[in-house]
Amino acid sequence: MEILAAPRVLVRLQTYLNLVYLLLAFPLGLAYFLFLTVGLAAGFALILTLVGIPILLLVHLAAWALMRLERELAIRLLHEKVPPLLPVDPGGPAWRRLVGRAADPSIWTGMFFLLAKLPLGLASLLLTAALLGTSVALAAAPVVHLAAAIPVGPWTVDTLGESLLVAPFGILLGILSLHVLNYAASLSGRIARLMLGARWWEAEATQDPPPDPAERRSEPLPGAQRRAPPGMDPADAGNEPASDVECTDCGTDPRERGE
Repeated sequence: MEILAAPRVLVRLQTYLNLVYLLLAFPLGLAYFLFLTVGLAAGFALILTLVGIPILLLVHLAAWALMRLERELAIRLLHEKVPPLLPVDPGGPAWRRLVGRAADPSIWTGMFFLLAKLPLGLASLLLTAALLGTSVALAAAPVVHLAAAIPVGPWTVDTLGESLLVAPFGILLGILSLHVLNYAASLSGRIARLMLGARWWEAEATQDPPPDPAERRSEPLPGAQRRAPPGMDPADAGNEPASDVECTDCGTDPRERGE
């Protein structure tokens, strides 16, 4: 049944979204690599003249924006569940927010991802061009052989009979190639999910702790009547904490209390 379902990859929209992501990886990776390497090199080289500090800040902010772009591409094209980046406290001066963002480990893993995008994009481009180029050339051999001979290993397809023979293999290779490229896109999405979002231990550290059960037990029950201790004015019984006041109706059935 899986073999019969394999051709469905040709009509799935996700297949072509994956191809778009793989083809965009190389030009984006080249742009990221040039920007980050030139910016970081210039910033650290000029840091003693104080000119490098604003350059490094600019590179830092731009890298954060590029990380958000890559995160959106992974979510919208690959439908990958990339965790959100850790929020930055909007309060306080700007320098404190910059220091807090620089101390975030996700900014460094994200910058490493942006630099690694170039080799990953080059591998994706070569893999896509090799698989799809060969598949299309073989599948269209009955037409292509009229313009030029098609080399297939040690053989050369230059007649109509040979082209009709290899065309079905081109279609099968194309289906297999799309499955391979879908797996490559899925692997790229997993890498993006790992390196472009907050890890689970970082996300848990920023969440508020759950309320203490002991505090819940100290709260008075709704509708409970309080009895004033001996020597106390009954009007002041409602101002006492719940731990010092006796509850007379706790645990009784509401029908027994006449409610």
